[in-house]
Amino acid sequence: MSAAFIVDGHTEKQILQRLCQDTPIRMTNLNGKDVSITAIAKAVSFFMKLFKDRYFPVFVIFDREGSEQSSEGLEELLKEELISQYCIDAKQLIVACFDRMLENWMLGDTIYFYETYDIQIVECHEGKNGKSIIRRLLAEKDVTYHELTVGVEIFSHIDPHVVCKANASFNCFCNRADPYCNWLRRVQ
Repeated sequence: MSAAFIVDGHTEKQILQRLCQDTPIRMTNLNGKDVSITAIAKAVSFFMKLFKDRYFPVFVIFDREGSEQSSEGLEELLKEELISQYCIDAKQLIVACFDRMLENWMLGDTIYFYETYDIQIVECHEGKNGKSIIRRLLAEKDVTYHELTVGVEIFSHIDPHVVCKANASFNCFCNRADPYCNWLRRVQ
């Protein structure tokens, strides 16, 4: 059985299409600071029914955005909602929540940013507005950050082993996803 993904937006989908070719990827289109766990759970349950137990595991990846809850807290809330309201078997899922958004995981590869853009990242940016940080850092190098082009390119080239050391939410994701993901298991 192969894995499948449920993500919240186009950027995540394009990254996964590049890194995990021939893997089913579905989008909730529920992205933003005001999206409720209830709405995400409803969308996830819909796709789980469509998948009909043909995939294992099913990765559910979404942004924390501006939520006051921690990434770990949101992951647990989503799992609880899926179990209690939709009778989804939590053992089928690997739930991951960016702290705060996808770009925060990108910023964890300080080596990539230095070697590619001559940008030194000296502090952890987890929990901050990663998208605005990347935009500002790249603008200083006359590069315009666009999620669907530059963002996909950056994420496709970061080293997950480096990011794990710098980013707690990515490290949690890797610990759960490693057995199922060739990209995470690639040789350093």
